[in-house]
Amino acid sequence: LDGGGTPPQDRPLIAQFCGHDKEILLRAMKLLERDVDGVDINCGCPQNIAKRGRYGAYLMEEQNGDLIVDIVRHLSANLNVPVSVKVRLLPSGVEDSLKLYERLVDAGAAMLTIHGRNRFNRQRMTGDSDWGAIRKVVELVGHRVPVIANGSISNMD
Repeated sequence: LDGGGTPPQDRPLIAQFCGHDKEILLRAMKLLERDVDGVDINCGCPQNIAKRGRYGAYLMEEQNGDLIVDIVRHLSANLNVPVSVKVRLLPSGVEDSLKLYERLVDAGAAMLTIHGRNRFNRQRMTGDSDWGAIRKVVELVGHRVPVIANGSISNMD
C-alpha cells in the first residue's frame, strides 16, 4: 500500500481477500497488516471461477463450514488486526446460515457483512436480498459484532 499515508477520511481501511489455504491467506494478510485497519475474507462471490478456485460463496459449504471456521480461527489468532467475513446465505437455508455465522463469530470474526442472497441468486436470477434473514443475523450475533447488510440497496431511502 502506501506505507501508512492513507488519509484519515479513508479510514477505516479493510483489505479483502479470497482463498481457501489458511497459510497462504495469512502470509498475504501479514504483508498488509501494518497498513490496514482490518482484513476481510470474501465468501460472497457466487461465480463459477470461485467454485473452481475454492473460494467465495463456495468456501462456506466446504467441509460443512469447518474449513472457513478453521481459517477464521487461524487468522484471528495470528494477525494483529480484526478479521471480518463477507458471507451469503447458504443454499440450505437461513437456519444453517445462522449456525455457520455464529461459529464464525465464535472463531474470532470481528464483523460480518451479510449479502442477503445465496449463491444461486446471481445474474438474471438475482432477486431481492432477504432482509428478514439479515435481521435474524443481527438478532443472533449483533450484540457481539457489527453486522453490515449488503444487497438490494438501490436508493438512499
